[in-house]
Amino acid sequence: MKIKLNPDQEIVNTIREGLKRTGGYCPCRRERTEATKCMCQEFKDQIADPGGTIVIERCLRQEHESGRRRFTISHKCAHYIMDRAVPSAAFHREFDGERAYTQEDFKNLFSFHETLIDRMGAALLMPRFMVHNVVAMHGFSEGIPVFGDSVMRTTDKLRIKQMANTMGVSFSAFLIRLRELGCLCYRPLSEYITEEMGLGQDGGAG
Repeated sequence: MKIKLNPDQEIVNTIREGLKRTGGYCPCRRERTEATKCMCQEFKDQIADPGGTIVIERCLRQEHESGRRRFTISHKCAHYIMDRAVPSAAFHREFDGERAYTQEDFKNLFSFHETLIDRMGAALLMPRFMVHNVVAMHGFSEGIPVFGDSVMRTTDKLRIKQMANTMGVSFSAFLIRLRELGCLCYRPLSEYITEEMGLGQDGGAG
């Protein structure tokens, strides 16, 4: 397959500047590995197999990496769906020819596109109904309590880990999905300090 540069030289220059800033790594990827260095492995694989094959890195094939492996596969599937079902969402293909893009514009577009892909990948891997079912099964019908911005009971963290294992995903991926679906019940941090730590009560620790 012959590779052509975008006919808009300004876009080409901006992308090249982005590659310089990242040391040659793809600006649309967070990871900095050989697989994401331009020309990235994903692009090489697309050229070799335009029909679409998901290639899993060797390190993700290990048993203890099953959560990351499953999320990587769902992320790639989300790319496949978005790029074909919604062509305008394919960042590498669609640009507004009337607009002069800045480096910050490209950075925001890359970030926004990948965020959408991550959310779709999470939805494929952790459908709403399945998440709500597993949350109810573990006794959190009224939501999982979070004190302040991020403080949780140790016992609740362990139960979330159990739920994540049930879903076959990592703790962090499942926690993000719980937040997206409104399954977390936020309470004042003072409540945790008073009830869980026993501080600030009359006759309590002082």
